[in-house]
Amino acid sequence: MDNQKFRERLSQILTQQNLAESKVSVMMGRSRTYLNHIINGRSSMRVEDFLKFCTCTQISPIEFFHTEGTLDEVIQKVEQDFSGLDAHYKLLLSSLIHGLSQQPPK
Repeated sequence: MDNQKFRERLSQILTQQNLAESKVSVMMGRSRTYLNHIINGRSSMRVEDFLKFCTCTQISPIEFFHTEGTLDEVIQKVEQDFSGLDAHYKLLLSSLIHGLSQQPPK
């Protein structure tokens, strides 16, 4: 991911979570304009600050860099595929999902 895409991703996450740059900047222990300067390319972000950003926005570093298909898009695709199945396969798939989601015995 290049610098421009990194800055765009920061902005995208803030927008998706309806968070203000200034609020998250302060949550990170930085000045109110810190993220604005990063997003506009006037400054660079240190790794420590990137990890703070992830913590403040409750997103993992892996999720930050995984931009191919958001979780909402994946769920939407699964719903479309599921709706095209006949009832027998829907029941089988539902049973499989239920079985996978169960806690293993202790």
